[in-house]
Amino acid sequence: MAHSDNESQRRRWWRGRHGSLQLRVIAVAAGIAIVSFVAWHYRYHLLWKYELSRNSFQEIRAIPGHSMPLMRPAEGWEQCRVGRMQISLPPELANSFTHTSDASLVTFEYGPRAVVLALPTDENIYRELLQSASQLCPQQQRLTWPRLRRACYQVSSEDFRWSMTPEELRWHRLCITMSRAFRLSSEGDTESFFRSDLHGFVHFVGDRGVFDWHTADGKWSGYIHFIDRSEDKDRTWIRAACQSIRILDD
Repeated sequence: MAHSDNESQRRRWWRGRHGSLQLRVIAVAAGIAIVSFVAWHYRYHLLWKYELSRNSFQEIRAIPGHSMPLMRPAEGWEQCRVGRMQISLPPELANSFTHTSDASLVTFEYGPRAVVLALPTDENIYRELLQSASQLCPQQQRLTWPRLRRACYQVSSEDFRWSMTPEELRWHRLCITMSRAFRLSSEGDTESFFRSDLHGFVHFVGDRGVFDWHTADGKWSGYIHFIDRSEDKDRTWIRAACQSIRILDD
């Protein structure tokens, strides 16, 4: 009788232990399944965080940006034609044209101010990049070079969210990656305008303003370096010059 009782107790103990082991196996399997699901769902996010740690992208911060105030050339300004482009400049600058060793650049310089202007070109070296970026853009808009540069200057590594969709993450990743290549400096601020015929983006740093422009149809583009070493650093004349640009017919 005692032997029978001991055997029953051993069986109950074994069944209890076996049942507990089954529960542990089920719990482990469920945990692995959950972790696998989360890792698969956030695979792009995890990969991006890894890239951030490897490439020190955490330091990317948004650079302040504003819409460029509307400015018109002051009375007495002169229109200058450079290739297919027309731009208005103060008379002292307009009459101080100088040649450079680079045939694709034109320089106007007088006193503390200078304008280094690249001849407009219809050979858009960024065409494929802009087409690819336009497909990723959340607004589904056709990007010009100034629009893409503005996005790259406004982006910050702190914009990352685990709730981002794969599409939002791809756009964020593109802007962060390009910002390191195309930002002239992490200092200063930016201004931009987007007219029906012309898009423009300028980055002001110290006594310089680097202006990129692109026609809205994507055909013509160029850039201008403005320098103003005067004490007041007045941006009014730079804004007016930027917004005076026109592309002329043959």
